[in-house]
Amino acid sequence: MSLKHVKKGIGAVRVWSLEALAAGQNMLSDPIDIRSIDGYLAAGWTITGTGTARFEILSSFDGTSFLDLSANIADGQTATTGPDANGKNGSSIVTVPAPFIKIRATETGGANAVTITFHLYGN
Repeated sequence: MSLKHVKKGIGAVRVWSLEALAAGQNMLSDPIDIRSIDGYLAAGWTITGTGTARFEILSSFDGTSFLDLSANIADGQTATTGPDANGKNGSSIVTVPAPFIKIRATETGGANAVTITFHLYGN
C-alpha cells in the first residue's frame, strides 16, 4: 500500500483504473494525503458492468485510523447514471478537515459486479 498525494494544480490522481468490484463487496483505496489542498476536492468516475456502486470518503487525523465522518460521495451509481447516461459521473467532495482520506467503493445491488475507474482532483 502506498500513500498517494493530491496536490494543488497537479490534475487527476488515479485511485482505481478498471478495478473489478464483485457483487456485494467493497474495496478501499490506498491512503491519500490531501494536506496540499486548500480549495476544492472533487471526484470523477466511470462505472461499467451491471451492478450498482456507492462511493464514500473516510477521513483520518493520524494517517492510521480512517473514520466514516462525512456524507457519501455518491450512491446508486450504475453504467447508465451520469449526465449522458453512460456511467461517467462526478461530484464535489465535502469532508471534515482531516489531512488523510481513503475512498471506499461498495457494490450495493448484491447481484452483479461493476468495474470502476475513479480519479480525484484538487485545488
